[in-house]
Amino acid sequence: MSKRPIRHTCGDSTGLHHAGHHSTVVREAFDRLADGWDERHGWQSPQAEAVRRRVEYLRAVCRARDRPRVLDVGCGTGLYLLAISDLVSEGIGLDLSPKMIDRAEHSRHRQDNSTCAPVRFSVGAAESLDARWGRFDLVIFGGSLEHMRDPSQVLGRLPPVLKRRGEVVAILRDPRNPATALRRWLRVKDETPWHRHIGPAEFQRLAETAGLRCIWMQPLDAGKAWWSMGAIWPPKTYAAHLAL
Repeated sequence: MSKRPIRHTCGDSTGLHHAGHHSTVVREAFDRLADGWDERHGWQSPQAEAVRRRVEYLRAVCRARDRPRVLDVGCGTGLYLLAISDLVSEGIGLDLSPKMIDRAEHSRHRQDNSTCAPVRFSVGAAESLDARWGRFDLVIFGGSLEHMRDPSQVLGRLPPVLKRRGEVVAILRDPRNPATALRRWLRVKDETPWHRHIGPAEFQRLAETAGLRCIWMQPLDAGKAWWSMGAIWPPKTYAAHLAL
């Protein structure tokens, strides 16, 4: 029997209290964007190639970890978590937006679950993340961290929810990419709120402050040389791996 989405905020109210107005703005914005989100950002959208590369990467990570227990923070409509559900032992998706969670549940019901692990979706604030769900082998941020008010606070809440050999994979936009920098310089408005892109050096500092080690960074742009090798053209998107 399918389960209804869980309608509580993970953890106590401290994170939401501190996030205050920001959380309200982000939640309301993504609630408005939920209908039609997958049409604009999913498999059949203009972003389909980027989605494919991200999913392929996450699936490779899951294969290497041999059916990990996964937490997807800022899961949105559940696209990434559902796309790896046949490679995990259990998946939990959290998002601040109730309407995004509704869309994720709708997609879960439509998916063929015969070969997939149990997947649950819940309304929850990343800033209030705690170990109520137990510990995870893998925590993923599929482009969600840049929408959070205080990424360092969110990263700081991860050690208690990671298993001893657990890992974090964050997919991020590199602000040094010329196309990204040009959009910022031209002040091109994005439909999503509060998208402060975090570069590799800054992300590594945030991780270390949170008690996490940055163990690997990988470009997700097809055919682009990696910037750590002196590339002139930094990738548009990269994946950063963290561990305890």
